Formats: sequence, structure tokens, C-alpha cells
Amino acid sequence: MAKKKQRTKKDTDLEHGESSSESYIYQHQRGEIKDNALKALVTDKLFRARVERPKKGKGSYSRKGRSRDNQRPFLYAPLSLTFRFTVLFC
Repeated sequence: MAKKKQRTKKDTDLEHGESSSESYIYQHQRGEIKDNALKALVTDKLFRARVERPKKGKGSYSRKGRSRDNQRPFLYAPLSLTFRFTVLFC
């Protein structure tokens, strides 16, 4: 025999058409909508064109890891060696 799934209050509320308490209402940025509600919502900031950088595949290569201008360990190496020799021999 298969086990019966115990229903929670949330499951029964959703079956009866009641919305959950975690639903979100979007507050549009258009001010007072007078004439055309659909046009006002579509031209809102919610539906603006967004550019997403690809994480995998074509165009996803990033050069940030290769060119670190702030961290150059060999640039300051001769300076630190001279400082060490002056401290040791003086």
C-alpha cells in the first residue's frame, strides 16, 4: 500500500482558491494611471530591457582574473631585498 501524503493548511488553502500569505503585490512606478493600465505597466521599470552577461558559453570569458593591477608581487621584490640586506648588515 502507498502512504498517504499528509496535507498541510497551505495545500488546502491553495486548492480552495485562497491565496497564500506570502503573495507579493508589485507597486508600479508610474504614478496615477489614467487612460491605459496595460500600457502604463508595460512601460514601467519592471518590463525594461535588461542585459545579462553570459556565465557559460559564447562571450562568457572574463579577463578580470588575469589583469590584476593592484597585486604585482615581483615589482616590489628588489626593494624588499635591499631593505633586508641593509637591516642585516648595518
